[in-house]
Amino acid sequence: MTPSSRSCKLVNWVLGTDPRMRGRTRLCLLASVLYLVWICLISSGIEAGLFISDHAAQWAIALNVLAMLIGYPLVRSGKSMHWADPALVLPQMLGAQALACFAYATAPDARGALMQWMCFIQVFGLFSLSPREVKLSGSGSILILVLMLFIASSIGLPSFNPGEQTLRVVMQGFVMGILCWVSYHYSLMRGRVRAQKQELTLTVKAVQDIIEHDALTGLYNRRHMQILLQAEMDRCHRSGHRFCIALVDLDHFKFINETFGPHIGDEVLKNFGRHTRMILRETDVIARWGGEEFLLIMPDTNPSERAKVGLERLRRSLLLQTMSNKAPDLRATFSAGIAVYHQGETMDQVLDRADRALYQAKDQGRSRTVLSADDVLLQSQAQSQAQRQP
Repeated sequence: MTPSSRSCKLVNWVLGTDPRMRGRTRLCLLASVLYLVWICLISSGIEAGLFISDHAAQWAIALNVLAMLIGYPLVRSGKSMHWADPALVLPQMLGAQALACFAYATAPDARGALMQWMCFIQVFGLFSLSPREVKLSGSGSILILVLMLFIASSIGLPSFNPGEQTLRVVMQGFVMGILCWVSYHYSLMRGRVRAQKQELTLTVKAVQDIIEHDALTGLYNRRHMQILLQAEMDRCHRSGHRFCIALVDLDHFKFINETFGPHIGDEVLKNFGRHTRMILRETDVIARWGGEEFLLIMPDTNPSERAKVGLERLRRSLLLQTMSNKAPDLRATFSAGIAVYHQGETMDQVLDRADRALYQAKDQGRSRTVLSADDVLLQSQAQSQAQRQP
């Protein structure tokens, strides 16, 4: 195993492989590192005599260790994935504020630094909390600060002057309220940007659908089908796999329009496209080529077998389908011409061969499928050659 693969494996083990989990795990890992830094600072503070007692410092260390053992493992395990706050940002912020307030009450000489730390905690969720969660974090943090003032004043902690500390808590609450207000409006703006991005994505998709699809049938249109046909030709050049196309024309469609009206004709076109997508293979692609004419791309298809079989299956199925509720006895038949794509052919050449096969099917009485004359000749030559071989 190379060093790079080992490091990649280690990163996957620490952050997880799920892209949705990675950002949340990274945030929790950062919080755990900050807890670890505070444990080191508290340990140093014990030797410097910053705390009112060693027991208070030991409690502070224990609470930080507990926070480390809850946040990151819970998020990394994936158990919080479906919770409202998967990264546990809000509970971790409130927990960190409670720890900071505990240290504020028990470490008199570190109170100035701890007030700055409380402001940093308030900014911790700036990029992830929703507006509602920002309100909860701000009000919860100020409430924790007030509770700390009330409890510390009630039990009479050493070096804790209630009057002086009340003024400090009021000023700290004001600053934290301002930070909460900024975070709230930033969260609203982030939500608007996210909504605009989603709306833009849907608009782009709608425009793309208009560009690629026929408005009446919902099938691909001629322009996009030409792109797909060229892509299939390129794939054939790379892989050597064969494919064929079929030009399909609904029989006597002009008669349907003149007899039942254009609205029934449109309904026939829509139902034909919908039913064709249901019957043919998932890999087959169909587009409205123009009027009542459709084009099919059938990848990796032997024309003497799957292509003809698939079209005949579609033909039989259509005889059982009601093409219009207003004309329940109306049935649809079609003529089709199949052409196999050969290496070196242009798009126009293979389309022309399929078109000639289609007109041959019409001349032979319609409602049938005809293979291109060139492909029939090649097929017969291949069969003759196979029979001559011992």
